[in-house]
Order: sequence, then C-alpha cells, then structure tokens
Amino acid sequence: MKNIFQRIFVPYEVKILKSEIDVILKEASLTKKILKRRLETLANDTDKVLYSIRIDGMKVDHLALMLLTNVLGEELLSGSHHTYRGVLSATGIEMHSLWHQAQSLLLTKGYASQQEVDEDNNWLKQQIASAG
Repeated sequence: MKNIFQRIFVPYEVKILKSEIDVILKEASLTKKILKRRLETLANDTDKVLYSIRIDGMKVDHLALMLLTNVLGEELLSGSHHTYRGVLSATGIEMHSLWHQAQSLLLTKGYASQQEVDEDNNWLKQQIASAG
C-alpha cells in the first residue's frame, strides 16, 4: 500500500532531487541516458532519499552530487567505457569530465575538503589505469 501512494504522491524531496539531477546532467551528451536511468532509479528509492535528507540532514544538491559520483565511479570502474586497459572511450572521457565537475562542485559548496577531493581523484585515476 505504501508503494502505491509513493508512486502517486511523490515526496517533495524526491521531486527536487530529480530536478537537481537534470541540472547536473545538462552538460552530458553521450552519457546522459545511461546516467539519468541509473540516477533516477536511485532517486526513486524514496525511503533512502527521505532518510538522507530528513534524518541525516543532507542537502538535496549534496545528495545529487554524491549519487552522481557514485554512479560515475561504478561506470568508470566497470571497464565498459574503455577502449583498452587504462584508456577511456568517448563516453568514458565524458564521464571522467563529469566526475571532475562533480568533485569541483563538492569542494566549492563545502561538502568536501581539498584533501578528500584529491584522494578521490587519485583513487579514480588508479582504478581507471587498471580497468578495461
């Protein structure tokens, strides 16, 4: 019963999260469909979204950026966006660029420190080099 009402009456936080995702993905061209599908699936998990925002006190833009970096990390580590080991394809290059944009926004908005961003970027660089 709860799921029926959640589908009919989408919580405000979920609507705002989806609009924030759309804003973030306006820069994407090659990867927009892949990322939007995955991000919307995560955004539709109403219980987790509401918990993150209402209980954990996370801001919607922060949650959208965190979801994006998680999805991008998974996609880039999968090897599906490589031409061969350590070399990204066109979609991989776009995802890598979006990753850096998201990391920059996390830093600018104060959601992450420079050290955290540097560590995440180094980790991703190492993972890309070994995937594919």
